[in-house]
Amino acid sequence: MVHCGYEPSSVDDTFGSLRGFVDTVKATFSLYPDKEALADLDREVRPVYSYNPLVQIEAPSSEGVAVAEESRA
Repeated sequence: MVHCGYEPSSVDDTFGSLRGFVDTVKATFSLYPDKEALADLDREVRPVYSYNPLVQIEAPSSEGVAVAEESRA
């Protein structure tokens, strides 16, 4: 299995020392300093499939030519 390493690093930083734990607690309960980033957190999230149509791929037809059909599910 492949992992990016971000999560294990954050766990190690948080629980590897008392200072890391205190910094994590302070960051969790402090005000967010970047107002634009904070506004982004309130923005509506649209799933990828809501604006990219699905394409159904069927088995080859009797003539041996594959048929693709667009779906609006």
